Amino acid sequence: MSETFDVSRNPGWMPLGNTGMRLRTQGLKGTLTWRPPAEHAPFMASAMAQGMVTAGAPDIVEQALQEAGLTDQGSFSAPAGAASVAGPPNQFVLDRPVTEGQVEFAIYRDESGVISLHRALPAPPSAAAPVAAAPLAAAPLAAAAARRVMRYVIPMRHAATPTGGVPQRAMLGGIAGKVIRFVGRAVTGIAGDAVYAAAKLWEDHYRAAQGFHWGGTTTQLLATTPTALSADMWGTLKGASSLLFIHGTISSTVGGYLGLEQFPTQAGQLYGNYGNRVIGFNHHTLTKSVPQNAVDFLSGMPPGDYQFDVISHSRGGLLARALKELTPSAVGQLVDPVWNPPAGVNLQVGKIVLVGTPNVGTPLANPVDLPEAVSRLASIATSFSQNAAAVGLGAAFAIFGGIVEGGLGILPGLEDMNPGNPFLNQLNAASSDISPYYGIQADFQATGGLATAIEGNGVDALFLGQPNDLVVPTLGVSDVNGLTLPGTQVDAYPQSANVYHTDYFYQQGTWDSILEFLG
Repeated sequence: MSETFDVSRNPGWMPLGNTGMRLRTQGLKGTLTWRPPAEHAPFMASAMAQGMVTAGAPDIVEQALQEAGLTDQGSFSAPAGAASVAGPPNQFVLDRPVTEGQVEFAIYRDESGVISLHRALPAPPSAAAPVAAAPLAAAPLAAAAARRVMRYVIPMRHAATPTGGVPQRAMLGGIAGKVIRFVGRAVTGIAGDAVYAAAKLWEDHYRAAQGFHWGGTTTQLLATTPTALSADMWGTLKGASSLLFIHGTISSTVGGYLGLEQFPTQAGQLYGNYGNRVIGFNHHTLTKSVPQNAVDFLSGMPPGDYQFDVISHSRGGLLARALKELTPSAVGQLVDPVWNPPAGVNLQVGKIVLVGTPNVGTPLANPVDLPEAVSRLASIATSFSQNAAAVGLGAAFAIFGGIVEGGLGILPGLEDMNPGNPFLNQLNAASSDISPYYGIQADFQATGGLATAIEGNGVDALFLGQPNDLVVPTLGVSDVNGLTLPGTQVDAYPQSANVYHTDYFYQQGTWDSILEFLG
């Protein structure tokens, strides 16, 4: 059952009753309550701040935990105002026994509904004996299993306000306090490849629909279960200008472009310009490189002559550029084993609209910063209420679990977006022609709970003050082939527009610009 502790008067280590844990919280005030897994859901239902939860919003955290194979290991809650409201954030330092063979991390959720992810490190030897001696009665772990003492150090964020300056409300809504929740799973036994294995398991199951699919109507394009192209459908595309949608990282066609449903006038004009010859291409973006995606694309085409203009989002723009700038033979040299192009497939890529594309890379793709990048994506995913299909929070949880189990790992699909990566360098040196490219970019300034989750001392922890849309450097979108796109080929959202990386296609201005760019 739950236990409540007064943390106001103890500046040193404080044993937490029968939990087997100990806590140090200099600067925190009030009470802290530990709840076993069975009591967490009822508590959260009662703690939600009225008026801050979008009606009918899905519980994406619970869904994501299920996708990642993670189960509840108990939680702490502190009332609003438990941490200081100015100066460096107070630290929540916890020594906690974790069963050997168990992967565990913490999800910290503040009053604004924004979450961040935190992994523990082994506690110093002096901490092991007094903590391990007490049973961790509240967690559903084997009583006789060996345990190791792990230490969590979590900065308690300031400000109990919803994300400010953005019309959308937080996906999770606010709560009357802070919650630190522990989640875990059994180890996989493949620690060296744990990050890749976790990502692949998630993609294979939750992004199972792969390859080309028909989009002759917006309903077909954005179908949850897409329709694969038949021979007759391919026949309608041969020799005619057609429109291709290529989604971004972790997403899918429906997840990336769902906003099109809100603009039927623009959709009608777009479809009319291409005679309803519209398709999408679903592909794995974590465990496959961009060249491998290009190989899959070309391998999936029957013989014939094809011409596509492309609407791309994020990493999808790199795939579109690879299909345009690199010959099939050159693409085949970038995968292992080397791939030989099929005979009779002739592809011409015309205009490409690059929406939030990391043409010079993004700091989020640096494998050294992978834990911070994944936590950032989780914070972003829980900050805005629209487009749950594009969130991919389950992937973030799965990857973070892989990091806890096996340390840092390489994800081929992210590696291609790491600034200075050889593939990016090759792509940007392939041509000096930028006339077919059009960019749509945004400069977004996080505020409220999201800002406190992703910033350090008021500066974006990963972008270090560089303008960005939360995921991609703003100016990198219009930096193509080492040149800057002219103003007539760029639509730039200023900070005042409050447009962020997964929000572009919910803006009428985006679709108006696409129509203008594609003519």
